[in-house]
This record gives sequence, C-alpha cells and structure tokens, in this order.
Amino acid sequence: MIGYFYIFRNFILNFINVKEGNSTYDLWNNNEEKKDLFILFNITCVIIYFITFDIVLYNGWRHAYFVNIFIIYVSIYAFFKIYLKLKLNVQKKTQIILTLCYLIFILSKMIIYHPYQNIYFNSIFSNANIHKKFEVDYWGLSGQKFLTEILALEKNKRPIEIGVASWLPLHRSIKMLDKNNREKIKIIGQEYQNADYIYSNFVSEVDKYNNDKYKIPANFTQVDEFILDNIKIYKVFKKNN
Repeated sequence: MIGYFYIFRNFILNFINVKEGNSTYDLWNNNEEKKDLFILFNITCVIIYFITFDIVLYNGWRHAYFVNIFIIYVSIYAFFKIYLKLKLNVQKKTQIILTLCYLIFILSKMIIYHPYQNIYFNSIFSNANIHKKFEVDYWGLSGQKFLTEILALEKNKRPIEIGVASWLPLHRSIKMLDKNNREKIKIIGQEYQNADYIYSNFVSEVDKYNNDKYKIPANFTQVDEFILDNIKIYKVFKKNN
C-alpha cells in the first residue's frame, strides 16, 4: 500500500501540473516514473476488474499469479522510498549480512518443507488453523506419505480399504508406489462404511460447513495427523473396532 500510494501521488501531482505546450510538465518526468505509471495502471485495472465483475479466484488466486510481478515492484518501490525518507546510512557490509541472513532463512524453509514447498506460508501469520482458511495441499502431494505410512502400519492386511474425505484423486498417489504395494491399497472414495481408514487433506469442492459429503462418520476416530511447520496438511481416521 505504501508503494502504491507514492506512485499514485506522483501521478496525481504530475497530472495537476500538466501544462499545454510545455514539455517540462508531463505525466512522468523520466523513464523511471514512466515505468512506475505503467505498473500503477496495470495493477489498478486488474483489481478494478476483479471487483467489478466479481471474478471467482480459485485456490488462493492461482488464476491471478501474473499480478505478483506488479505487487513485488510496488513493494520494492515502497522500501526504496522509506530508505530515502529516513536517510538511512547502511554500510555495504551490513547490507551483505542482512541479505545472507535472509537467504539462509529461505534455504532453511525450503529444506524443512521439502517436498511440500507449495504449502509455505509466512511464519509470522501461519498457524495450526490455516487449513480452515486455505486449501494448502490442493495438489495432494501428501497422499504418497499417507499411503506409505498406512502400508508400514498394516503390513499383514490386504487389501487396505481407504476412504477419502476430500476432493482428491488419491488413486493417483498409488501410482507413486511400487507394484506390490499398489495391490495392497483399495481406494473406495466416500463409501465410508467399507473403509478401514479415512484420509482428509481438507480440500473440498463443496461447502464443508453446509454439505455433509465429506463428514467423518461417528464410528471413526482420528488416529494421526501430519503437521508441517505449524500447518496441518492432513488427518487420518480409523474405524472403531
């Protein structure tokens, strides 16, 4: 918002000072301001378009990721303006140290999350209930981990019938297992009465609060959950004996 405000303010001031026949006063004073105005125009038009036409944004704006470049530009512009405003005198060594610390932090997060980097949330804002606000494992990458652990737990049972309380083609995860293990797993969807276990990664194509399609039956008890960096990825329920 700070960067957007500065760019918009410059545009308004330049617009007010435009004088006919005087090239000194224009909508931009140099190529940098011309680029700023281009970014401002694009991001404003996109936001107005989304709001005006009530565009459906699936799974965390995944159809609007092209806006990221404009958001990054405006954010960096804000940092630059704040830096100039406060007249900070940061030495080059300090800048290098801060940059290295940031890169080390990002690297450590990549290692912690691997191979689930797509579910990363800012550590400041992420919490155990983030799965209630966002469908974090939309691609279903955790399916293989779940099936591998079930196979290790139920070594002597065949087949292991798995119910799925999510809008997720779990059978795709079976293809990531070796041939012998594939034959031990049977995915039965929402036929929960026949399931030994029910898997849920909180992804749904229906309103989970008003639709019982993925409601866990009363005769199932939660036996496991996968939490990564304080974010719940999936839960596992087992039929009571």
